[in-house]
Amino acid sequence: MQANLWDKIEEFDVNATSNGNGFSLRLARENEWSYNFTKQAITEYKKFMFLAATNDFMVSPSRIVDNVWHLHLTYTKSYSSLCELLGKRIEHTPSDFSDADIEKYRVAKEKTRIEYEKNFGKQSEYFWKNSELLDQLNLLKAKYKLRIKIIFILLFYIVLFYPIFLITKPFITSIDSDDFLVSNLAIFVVLLVSLEFYNKSKTKAVFDSFDKSSFLFDLTPLELVYLKTNSLIKVIHGVMNNLLKQKRIYVSSDYKLHVSNSITRDELDETIIDYITPGGVFYPTVLNKAISRSNYTNIKYSMDSVNKYFLKSKIFSSLFLINVIVFTGIIFYSFLRLTNGIIRDKPVVFLFLLIIVMIICSIFYLFYLSRMITQRVLVEYYEVNILTKNKIKENWAWNYFLYGDAIFVESFLPLARNVDKNNYGSSSGSSCGSSCGSSCGSSCGGGCGGCGGD
Repeated sequence: MQANLWDKIEEFDVNATSNGNGFSLRLARENEWSYNFTKQAITEYKKFMFLAATNDFMVSPSRIVDNVWHLHLTYTKSYSSLCELLGKRIEHTPSDFSDADIEKYRVAKEKTRIEYEKNFGKQSEYFWKNSELLDQLNLLKAKYKLRIKIIFILLFYIVLFYPIFLITKPFITSIDSDDFLVSNLAIFVVLLVSLEFYNKSKTKAVFDSFDKSSFLFDLTPLELVYLKTNSLIKVIHGVMNNLLKQKRIYVSSDYKLHVSNSITRDELDETIIDYITPGGVFYPTVLNKAISRSNYTNIKYSMDSVNKYFLKSKIFSSLFLINVIVFTGIIFYSFLRLTNGIIRDKPVVFLFLLIIVMIICSIFYLFYLSRMITQRVLVEYYEVNILTKNKIKENWAWNYFLYGDAIFVESFLPLARNVDKNNYGSSSGSSCGSSCGSSCGSSCGGGCGGCGGD
């Protein structure tokens, strides 16, 4: 291998001519890739370009490498710089899908594999065989959409309601009202607890089947913070707290954020620091601007795509339907009693309220189930099996993932609590920033920490 050339290619910065980490951020956003997977995909692209430069035959990229290549071609200055480094212009020639073309690319693909293995070892199937990031998890997709199945179940209950009502009427009307309420509530609670154990067992079994070398086990701590909290605001809280802890920024007596004279930046820090004006700015104003930047939205998009993948899988669809059937079954049984009570002109207020409570609890639990594998099982796996003392010591973000708000510095804690309390992070931030700033001095006094850190 031409070691000197590869060293230069490996060191080549694809982001050098873009704004900050613009190329990497756009690549991740367009493909909904995780942070570390995006970095590795760029490395694989560089390996491909090395092979293209050092061989006189056509080499063929994988789908994932081709995605990187396509985007890099649009960054013309950066791409020209790379080709200059390679010593020749690497042209992108798309296939016309003719029989001859298909055979040509098949041969090129095999030659590429051979040359790759000579220079870099065995190709990773995650980058050279799979077409998408989520192919690594290898879950079968459900044949029908989940909502169609749920509608079918509800229609099934509606159609059968009257005949079942007639059949069960003698039994249901024979139960004392108090006994029915108590027994129905007890049954619901027992079913809820049983489903929790069952669902945890099933989702854990699915999780344990995943290849431990896949991207799912190489997530960044802030990606895990998002999965754990389902909140980008919490992610930004962590970055802000670290900036305050390292004294790169500070909070003044009027609760504005200011930049220190001497700072060092990384791609997450700069998004926040860029919005702190010389005269200082309230936290919600910074938050509202930073939350829409790719540095943070990429975390949301990539992690949400993982959860959506699970929701569309055949195994989750079956699990979810079991839960729906159980919940609708007990609620259906309660409606039978409610209908009998109304027809017989009996008091049904408490039963009606119980049904409302069961419906609300069922809906909340089903939402919880929809994020169980990412928000609970995956998070617990990292906490138990991946996190080490060294990781926590070396990276503040791992500490934040593990302990959350408990690590916040004293000056930031009231600011974060106010944002969480008032659901900032949208258009409300700028207005709160100005209104709270003007009123804190006169009315909030020493308690302006609760006014917000605006």
